[in-house]
Amino acid sequence: MARCDGGGAGTTAATLRSGIPSTVVAFFADQPAWGRTLERLGVSPGTHHHSTLTAPALAECLRSMAELPRYRCRAEQLRDQLAAENGLATAVAALEALLVAPLGGGVISRADRCHQACCGRNGAQGHQPM
Repeated sequence: MARCDGGGAGTTAATLRSGIPSTVVAFFADQPAWGRTLERLGVSPGTHHHSTLTAPALAECLRSMAELPRYRCRAEQLRDQLAAENGLATAVAALEALLVAPLGGGVISRADRCHQACCGRNGAQGHQPM
């Protein structure tokens, strides 16, 4: 099995999560870049531009993905890596690392920042964060 799509960011992410080799037929914007990314990752033999694509070239690309095990194996490997990754936790950790207090060294929560802004460091008790 192999797929061919336009290669937008969301489609590329879904392709990688599916474990299916894919080729991109790019029309505009970031599509060529995502196609090259799939090539570099080893799940696509090539990226095509819609204005120069020929039926024999697309057929050969699809045939390669369907018949050569390396594309399927790499796609499945990446699928498994993505499934094991906790993207939300990784993103939260990266954002929290940007919010380290310059003097205290700890992470400042949204509630703490609100409290400090509204009431000062040792402000009034009972303040309810937004």
